[in-house]
Amino acid sequence: MRFLNNIRVKTKLLISFLIVSILIGLVGSIGIISLKASETNSENMYNDSLQSVYLMSDVKKGLLEIKSEVLQLVYVRDKDTKSALENEIQNNTARDNTDIALFQKIIMSDTEKQIYTTFNNQLLQYRAVRVNIIKLVDAGNFDEAVKQYPQLVNVNNTMMESLDKLINANIDSAKTSNINNKAITNNSSKLMTILLIAGLIIAIGLGLILSKNINTPLIKIVDLAEHLAQFDLTHIYPVTRKDEFGKAGGALATAQENIKGLVKAIMENSQEMSASSEELSAKIGRAH
Repeated sequence: MRFLNNIRVKTKLLISFLIVSILIGLVGSIGIISLKASETNSENMYNDSLQSVYLMSDVKKGLLEIKSEVLQLVYVRDKDTKSALENEIQNNTARDNTDIALFQKIIMSDTEKQIYTTFNNQLLQYRAVRVNIIKLVDAGNFDEAVKQYPQLVNVNNTMMESLDKLINANIDSAKTSNINNKAITNNSSKLMTILLIAGLIIAIGLGLILSKNINTPLIKIVDLAEHLAQFDLTHIYPVTRKDEFGKAGGALATAQENIKGLVKAIMENSQEMSASSEELSAKIGRAH
């Protein structure tokens, strides 16, 4: 770590804080990115997958109710309830159309699009058979309605299979989004933990290194200053660094050398003055 001795204290502190700041920024960035990804997955899971499951389940419920109502029209043959049953069929059909229209606005995968196309074709076929059966019932031709009812059941069964596939596809999509969220959370937690531990170790290490790098020369400078304060000019301070502490120590060492030179010059001048004084006294004594 001797290279630190030649770097300014301000620069060393700035670099240290910059390193810690970068680590903190990395942890924060990873957290923000992970939360954003989890939020996106959660929105997709709710807005697409779960909403699709809800809408298609509601459509399935409506179709099953319509199947039951058509069955009553064909076999029960109750004139008093015929109008009520046909109204219920219309209401359920309208509700199914609303759910299907909402479902079409949801983003679908390629697999879901294929299943939905098959379901939609089956639905059109199912409704065509159902309308024909209701017309036969309205005309009182129950025998022919009974003959065509099995066809309605067959189309209904294949349609329900397509609906179940569509529902299961969205359930699987929701499960995948949930798994992705867990994976993002786990990976982010591990990475953030690693960075936090690394940041803690680096921060402690930098603190110890900088404190030693600053404290050691400071103690030497204080020691030199104390010797100067006690007029001890024998203390030697070797200048081995180029930072502020090295410059301060060098300045004090230079000051000590200058004081030594000044004291030496004063002593030499004092000796010269003493010799001159003695010589002058001797001349005055001879003169008398």
